[in-house]
Amino acid sequence: MSQDSESTAELLREIATLNSRIDEMERQLVEQQKSWQAIRDNQESLEVLLNAIPEAAFLIDTQGFILEANHEMARRFGLTREEALGRCAFDLIPPEVAKERLRQAQIVVETRKPRRFVDRRGNRIIDNIISPVFGADGRVARLAMLGIDVTDRQSAEEALRLAYDELETRVAQRTADLEEANRRLQEENNERKRAEMAAADRHALQEQLLQTQKMEAVGQLAAGVAHDFNNLITVIRGYTTQAAASLLPDHEARQALRSILDATQQASGLTRSLQTFSRKMPIERRPLNLRHLVEEAERLIRPTLPASITLEILNDLASPLWVMADASQMHQVLLNLAINARDAMPEGGRLQISVREAEHKHGRRQVDGEALITVTDTGVGIAEESLRRIFEPFFTTKPRERNSGLGLSIVQSIVEEHGGRVRVESTPGQGTMFMVSLPRTEAAPPLEDGEAIQPMPKGDGELILLAESNPHLAGIIALTLESLGYRVILAGDGRLIAEMARKQREQLRLVILEADLPGCRGLTCLRRMQEEGLLPPAVILAGQSEADATECPPHSVLLARPFEMPQLARTVYNALQAVKTRKENSD
Repeated sequence: MSQDSESTAELLREIATLNSRIDEMERQLVEQQKSWQAIRDNQESLEVLLNAIPEAAFLIDTQGFILEANHEMARRFGLTREEALGRCAFDLIPPEVAKERLRQAQIVVETRKPRRFVDRRGNRIIDNIISPVFGADGRVARLAMLGIDVTDRQSAEEALRLAYDELETRVAQRTADLEEANRRLQEENNERKRAEMAAADRHALQEQLLQTQKMEAVGQLAAGVAHDFNNLITVIRGYTTQAAASLLPDHEARQALRSILDATQQASGLTRSLQTFSRKMPIERRPLNLRHLVEEAERLIRPTLPASITLEILNDLASPLWVMADASQMHQVLLNLAINARDAMPEGGRLQISVREAEHKHGRRQVDGEALITVTDTGVGIAEESLRRIFEPFFTTKPRERNSGLGLSIVQSIVEEHGGRVRVESTPGQGTMFMVSLPRTEAAPPLEDGEAIQPMPKGDGELILLAESNPHLAGIIALTLESLGYRVILAGDGRLIAEMARKQREQLRLVILEADLPGCRGLTCLRRMQEEGLLPPAVILAGQSEADATECPPHSVLLARPFEMPQLARTVYNALQAVKTRKENSD
């Protein structure tokens, strides 16, 4: 082979090698472009993730200079994100806060562990989390910081705590009132015993009168307790709802707030039962589901029983039994029978209340159209000679200082007035069973389906005058209405309402006031305003007993306690809409 041929072959080999290297370099360039694109995509995803966080989040180096930040962090310091990058984070906060923040950051660098602490900036409370970010050499190279504004949450928790403290104080005060009332009633009972030398008929009438007065006094105290409970329940539910609304959906505190709402719902049911039993009302017989009535009476019975007595309710709520009855009187029947059973079990036992249709022993229905309540105890039983007299007024086998002898006679009287009958079976040493038969009736007509629950309607800057003497209740009402777009001014004393209404005559659109305001009752205030030509629409907040006895003036509506904040919002909205409708019709 000639020398030229060898040179040509060598040249071709070098060209092939160069082409191969060029191909490799092009492949590496494509890979680098893909890597840079992935880095840019990751950077954009990181920015989206950071800005999706509703709290201040940013990354600093160990000297405090900001390497990355979200928009919320920049907004809190009055900067844009681009203006915040590169600045020292410790220069953006007050010196005393910066000193503590720098100390915490140094601890994270030294310990290589996250730190959590709280600081205050003016009137705001910030929950801070600092986490270490390690470099390739294993040292702390950067610090990730998260600042959570917990001011509103802590304010709500403080309001809840104050409401609970207020509740405990009211309960303690009412308990003391009841104890004092019981002491006075015991003294009256002792005086009555010292006067037993009078004739039997006169003595019986005196006993009955004192028993009536006793029940009236207890009923008044019970109504007062229910009124205060309803106020506090409304406050607790309102602030709990506000607190829940301020938290993220997956916040760990939301479950605790739900439990508080469930507990207040049970408390509302208890106060409703207490008001039904203690209220002085004419007898009102109407179709009642006997099964639901027994469930309601259970709330009254349980507190009267010691822990040594087990209460068992046998009741198929899925199969209603309708009777024509007065709910309050039937509650009294069940409570009297339960107390009688309790006194028969001084060492404890089991009290069973069942509701069913009346049947023969062989399983057939005993009497068409009868419902049967049985109250069974495992107590000492009743001797045969006493069994014939237990329904006689003032007959009792218990010490006279413990029992008036009227309980079972009242039971028999109420049941017979309802067209029913009471029977009793008892075995000494084994227990007693009372059977109350009541005629059944047609089911109550079904209630019309209500409208679907809608979000709370919002206002449009209307001015509302709120007069409520309970500061906690006034606070949650004002907070709710203002969050819905209304403007609210407060008057805690009834004597100030008319004066404030005169000053705001041109802007005032609605008055919300308590029925029993200090200084001037709510209806009296409305009448005075009417006499002066100042009569905007009004929402009157009243207890259940007040609502039943209150006659509303024109363009006013009653709202019974306890009420939910959405219920109040709809009532306010409807009242304002009614004014607009009347104005449009008059024009």
